[in-house]
Amino acid sequence: MSIETLSTLMAQKWEEIIKTNPLIKLIQDGVADRRLYVMYLGETYHYASHNAKNQAIVAQSLKPVHSREINYMKYCLEHALEETGHELMAYHDLKMAGLKVPLNELPTALPATETFIAYLYHIAQNGNPVRRLGYSFWAESSYKFFGQTMLLAAQNMKLSKAMMTFFSEHSDIDEKHAEDVERMINLVCKTPEDYEAVAEVMLQTLSLTADMLTAIAGEYQKVLRGESRWNKVFEAHGQELNTL
Repeated sequence: MSIETLSTLMAQKWEEIIKTNPLIKLIQDGVADRRLYVMYLGETYHYASHNAKNQAIVAQSLKPVHSREINYMKYCLEHALEETGHELMAYHDLKMAGLKVPLNELPTALPATETFIAYLYHIAQNGNPVRRLGYSFWAESSYKFFGQTMLLAAQNMKLSKAMMTFFSEHSDIDEKHAEDVERMINLVCKTPEDYEAVAEVMLQTLSLTADMLTAIAGEYQKVLRGESRWNKVFEAHGQELNTL
């Protein structure tokens, strides 16, 4: 297996998600309600707040023998540092979009998001430590697949640049990160089993992300029926939230 094979598998999985995911379909159908975007940002805040932590745990799990393990440990710690606080971009965008909710009153993560978070902690602490790179491999280049959907959401919901810093600024940061991930995969993956472990986690975390997006779409339908925990938050703090 190679970087090219991983890229092909990633593109195929993204194509499947873009074609079938209910949240993406809502955006493609022209939903203009910013509440959907705000709910997406809420889940983004929750999972992003753990990325630096589970990345750092990989470094703790390593048992360096060769220089490549030392370099991988440095990469994990440096990348964890760079990821620290990125969740606050999502929270900033949520507020700029019109939901002035205190952080301690933001609804807790949906079960699908919690499952995604838990899986990342599990792979950080168990099994082949190189496999955490499978998540980083697609996450750092997700904008070239998910970007068109976000741009369409921006158009439908009239989202300004100030409401999309996690998308725009994070994508700029991730261009360098994507190069770093490829370099690290080439450095530390020495056997077919290494590449298979990376591919497995790449595909599994993409599936879990798709599950999270599906759950957001389902929760949005509950909002429309007045049955979601988000309804009270919107009523209490969403006076500036333009649902168009």
